[in-house]
Amino acid sequence: MVYWQGGEYVGIGPGAHGRYGRGAKRCAHHQIADPKNWLEKIKQSGHGTAKTKELPVSEAIEERILTGLRITSGVGRKSFEKDFSMKLESALNQQGLLQMLDLKMVEIDERGLRATEQAKIKLNSVIERLL
Repeated sequence: MVYWQGGEYVGIGPGAHGRYGRGAKRCAHHQIADPKNWLEKIKQSGHGTAKTKELPVSEAIEERILTGLRITSGVGRKSFEKDFSMKLESALNQQGLLQMLDLKMVEIDERGLRATEQAKIKLNSVIERLL
């Protein structure tokens, strides 16, 4: 669940990805994809990390919305607002949000933002409109 809720996770092994930090201070890292090269890098430097980068806030927000809407509990309002120091609604395309609410594709309340059952088969399109 940590992955889906914007938490920290370590990617171990060839091609693995990980995230650390929260909100505006989120970093992404990924490991060398080729197993042979990954192992050689570990022998040389003690790790197989190919790249680490600080995520722009807009990318971290997009990632949180994209992953959060794929779970039943959705994007938690309290954790989102704590991590990004902004209201959940202000991170969304207002016209798209109104449209998705009218079509009953999402619900938003004091708990946060959730995709409805009917939205799940069209979730990529729903998210595109929200962002």
